[in-house]
Amino acid sequence: MDRAWKIMAAVAIALGAAAFFYSFYLPPGSSLAVLSQALGASLVPAGIISIITSVASSHVIEQNLTGRFDSSSSALRDHIASLGDAAKQVGHTVSAGLQTATGELQQSIDDLRITNDFLSRARDLGVVMIYENRNQALDHFLDHLEEFVSRGQNPDAAVDDKREVVFVASSLRGVIEDDPKYAAQLERIIASRGKAEMRFLLTHPIFSELREAQESRPPGGIAVEILHAIAWLEDRGVPPSDIRVYKGTPTCFMVASSERMLINPYPYQREAYRSFCIEAVSTRNERGVYHSFWVNHYMKPWYGEDKRRDHFIQPNALRYVHEVLDGPFPQGWTVASQGSHAFADFFVIHDPEGMYLAVNVRGLEKTIAYERDSDGSCKELQVGDTLSVRLLDLTTCDPKWSDVGQIQLDRGRNGFWHRKLSDYKSFSSYAMIGVFDDRNQSPFHFEKNPKLEGQNLPLMWKWFRHEDA
Repeated sequence: MDRAWKIMAAVAIALGAAAFFYSFYLPPGSSLAVLSQALGASLVPAGIISIITSVASSHVIEQNLTGRFDSSSSALRDHIASLGDAAKQVGHTVSAGLQTATGELQQSIDDLRITNDFLSRARDLGVVMIYENRNQALDHFLDHLEEFVSRGQNPDAAVDDKREVVFVASSLRGVIEDDPKYAAQLERIIASRGKAEMRFLLTHPIFSELREAQESRPPGGIAVEILHAIAWLEDRGVPPSDIRVYKGTPTCFMVASSERMLINPYPYQREAYRSFCIEAVSTRNERGVYHSFWVNHYMKPWYGEDKRRDHFIQPNALRYVHEVLDGPFPQGWTVASQGSHAFADFFVIHDPEGMYLAVNVRGLEKTIAYERDSDGSCKELQVGDTLSVRLLDLTTCDPKWSDVGQIQLDRGRNGFWHRKLSDYKSFSSYAMIGVFDDRNQSPFHFEKNPKLEGQNLPLMWKWFRHEDA
């Protein structure tokens, strides 16, 4: 377009110059001469101006276009560069996202594999549930025990398919003391014991001392709980033959029926009832949790196991004797105070290594009135704060009382003493246990036993054998 414009301007200049020079050959003053001069005068300047304008405008346009092109080109390059950076960022983001997604997918696959392995092994071992603590577990398991004993024996069951309910515990405090609901359930279960055999294996009280410090318990505190649990079970009809104590510190709380089992491990530094529990079912698989604990945590401790060297069976679950102490008044004497109840009981656990003896005194008043006359007067028996525990040996010619311990009564007039008597004779060598108040002798005397006639009775006593006294 610019070139065509320049050609037209050159033609105009040429025509204008030709017309101007042609006017000199025409008659002066003629119309044609004047027209030629005018045409030349107009075309030549117009052509020159057109050429100048064309050149100038072309340069301006070129500069303008060049500037715009350079600016656009630079912007385009920047945009392309930013697109490249964005593409790289997108690439990195996509790559990182893919890596994360791939990692999460792999983790999910691994979790599923672990879960599948866990479920497979749990099913193989008979584990059906895990609980956060014992209370959470007992809420479910005691319901199972109630349902189990209510069903009774299945008439189609094999003859040797025994129905049993077993408790292996330290003291049963978490069941019979901490929550009345659990105690009520256990009472209902015990009431149905005719439909299933029931066994209770508790910790030997002397071994409970080893856990007192870890559980921040007072001396003898756990032992009292164990003996209280035994008395609690007896009061509800459980015979002593179905209650035993194990020579060892507790490792697991266990309660089981012939179908299911609850296991609650004992940590070193806290009570077991705050720890997790595992519930397992009987799978008749010797590798299963149920079978392992049923045999090794109940059967062998209770019944013993064959010893390969001497073939003797020696269980570590020991029998015991629990009786109420007589006194402080002989039979037939009238107590003036309101009501009449036992002030103390004792426990003896037979053991070839040395018998265990415990005496528990409760509510023994400082002054006990007796023999009230019609005029309102009465006699008083004074009782001090410190009592002595003695055993009577009648195997020799002269009766011999052996001091074995002392009971210190607290402000509530309660006291507890226990000890393993390793350096004394066996239980069968002693005829009586006596609790004495050395500052205040009993006003009553032995009357019928020739070896003891005339001697003061203990404050409280119990004959191990039934000699006349």
